[in-house]
Amino acid sequence: MANARRRQNAAGSSSSPDSGRDGNADDDARRSELVGRVMAEVDERLAKERQRSQSSPSVMPLVLGVIALIVAYYLYPGKFKPIPIDVGPPVDWSGALDANLHGMSELTPLFPKLIRGPVTVCFTKSGGFYTVTAAGSVWFWSGTGQPTIVAHIGNKPCVYPEVGVECGQAINMVIDSDEKTLYVTDVSYGLVSVSLPAGHIEHLLPVGSPVPSDAPTSVLCGLAIEGDVLYVSDVSSRWRVSEKVYFSLETQQDGRILRYNVNTRKVAVAVSGLRSPTELLLTPDKKHLIVAEMSVFQLTKVSLEDGAKHLIVKHLPGYIRHPVPHPDGGYILSAPYVRTTAGDVITSSTWMRKFLFKFIPAMLLKKLIDFRGVCLHVTEDGDVISSYHDNSGVLPTGGVRCVARGDHMYIHVQEHGSLHRMALYGSDRKPKPKSKKTP
Repeated sequence: MANARRRQNAAGSSSSPDSGRDGNADDDARRSELVGRVMAEVDERLAKERQRSQSSPSVMPLVLGVIALIVAYYLYPGKFKPIPIDVGPPVDWSGALDANLHGMSELTPLFPKLIRGPVTVCFTKSGGFYTVTAAGSVWFWSGTGQPTIVAHIGNKPCVYPEVGVECGQAINMVIDSDEKTLYVTDVSYGLVSVSLPAGHIEHLLPVGSPVPSDAPTSVLCGLAIEGDVLYVSDVSSRWRVSEKVYFSLETQQDGRILRYNVNTRKVAVAVSGLRSPTELLLTPDKKHLIVAEMSVFQLTKVSLEDGAKHLIVKHLPGYIRHPVPHPDGGYILSAPYVRTTAGDVITSSTWMRKFLFKFIPAMLLKKLIDFRGVCLHVTEDGDVISSYHDNSGVLPTGGVRCVARGDHMYIHVQEHGSLHRMALYGSDRKPKPKSKKTP
């Protein structure tokens, strides 16, 4: 009995290692199954993440792009250095600035098939006028009959809208008191003279001409004459005329007025520290110039004796140019382009202007300009008392320049490419405004 029990225990003890090995195998199988499920779940989650990353764009390229722009903004120097200006409140196109649709609808074109693209008019004592086109052609009309060509500024005759170096591209013109010489500023040729009536062209002050103790000539524009002396505005001493969108946005005080003697052929700086001085008007006392500072929308009176500046009016509704006398006193100002809300926001921000200069081409910046023009009647004290434009957009009035003569206004409208005339007064219009007479 005892022996049988010992044999049973021995048999039981001899079978226990196999049972342990079977238990371990089961545990290994369970662990392997668990690891497999975990790995499968990990693979499934990774696949979902890959799918999600492929379906939605990563923000990393955008972040890197923003960082690159910021680095370029601060590291890329450039010569564009805008300064702060006060643009004033938004333009209120009511009251004196209300649209003059009826008046503008009565524009009468003058010789539209002959004179194409005129930019300015000089009247003669006999009642005729000279005009020069953007294509460099000088015309004369005696007051009767048809106009005739006097000269071509460029190396070849061109017809607007053909412009360029070969044609010339006139900006402004004045005539001397004897009506024997015209003086013209041109984009390509600088300051030139045209003898009358022969039409001989002489280059007086080419673009890039040296100026004593100052920068060479660059963007010659405005003209005023007193005897043998010409006053010529150089809009910017740092930019070319092809870069006008930049000097218009920069608003630096790098504009100046040059004094040029037609006899001695000497040039000197008469007034400096102006902002885009596009056009000039000599006052009757011959001691001051009325200057249109285009980029800051203001009209300034400067002394020719000491260069002192007196602000006449600021916050005007457009990029003003061409101050000329009004028959009832004061001035007529022409703004080829008007201000916009987007333009005001950009102009009032120096960092935004700098950003646009560095990253946006000039051609795209021009899209911000509202190509509607306006002509204003402004008193000597700076009050706007009437305007000539069509703010509704029915009539194209972009690129306007207005000159008054007697009871008529002569208007160049860029979109039409021709010279127009309209009556200043009449039974269907308001009576002549009562403004202070120019002394």
